[in-house]
Amino acid sequence: ALNTGYSIAAVPFVTMVNDPDTFQPLFGQDKAACGFEIADALAIRADLASKVLKVGNTEYEQTYTIVPTIMTIYRGYTWADIQIGNTPVRFVTTHLESLWDDNKVPNSAIQAKQLISDLKNTKMPVIVMGDFNSDPRDPRMPENPNPGGQPVASDACPAGTSKCNAYLLMSEAGFVDSGPDPMLPENYTWGMNALLTGPDLVRLKVAKQLGNQAGYTDRLDYVFSKNGVKVLTSGLVGALPPNNLNTDHAGVVTTLSIPNNSTEVSADLPEHAPFPISFWQWVGIGIVIVVMALIIRKKRR
Repeated sequence: ALNTGYSIAAVPFVTMVNDPDTFQPLFGQDKAACGFEIADALAIRADLASKVLKVGNTEYEQTYTIVPTIMTIYRGYTWADIQIGNTPVRFVTTHLESLWDDNKVPNSAIQAKQLISDLKNTKMPVIVMGDFNSDPRDPRMPENPNPGGQPVASDACPAGTSKCNAYLLMSEAGFVDSGPDPMLPENYTWGMNALLTGPDLVRLKVAKQLGNQAGYTDRLDYVFSKNGVKVLTSGLVGALPPNNLNTDHAGVVTTLSIPNNSTEVSADLPEHAPFPISFWQWVGIGIVIVVMALIIRKKRR
């Protein structure tokens, strides 16, 4: 199942990427125009595909606009009911919004509230995983290290409260964090260079002061469970060189025990799918088309 939240198409001669190792085997050339896509994907081993009972996608009602009328980021989640032994289990993967505004409840917390609400009637075992863009220490006080730019305390978001923290909201709703302990610096999962070239030099210095020698400064990634699921083991993967050179996050791996005596299948999760293009986005697209038409007309003259 794949849920696309936002995409930018490849533009010839504009979004060119020089990557001979990748493009030579595919296209016989060093460069190619590349697009961009934000999406949630839930993958299962091919030999277990017959165990999938249902799949679904949804978008969060709370969005974040970067460029009015042109670029609005949609986040959401993808879910699948999968037969594990005698028990149907609901798996959910999500990526909450990372961008936030001063003195406002972070978008990640608002989206987490919707996720919790959507799952409130799920009585079958449920596992929720993904990048929650929320550290248990958020919102940060000014004196606390915050090289990653996580939400800071304000009148709207006092420190130590859960309403502005997606992680704490999930915990208060009865979801169990599989671990490893997010408060220990060695278990942080984010802080690498966004260009995927290794540690960010500024954050690396702070990370080492905090106790993480690899360069991670925040814990943002989790596997939560509820309704009878038991955690057996947990740990991180891809957190150390050379495996941390191809992503800015480390991964969380957990082994879970599923109850074998539950056969209940809960109702499908709501969709909340917004209309793909809003009225004002149509207005923006129309303006661009008119401007381009005028430019072409002028050149022809």
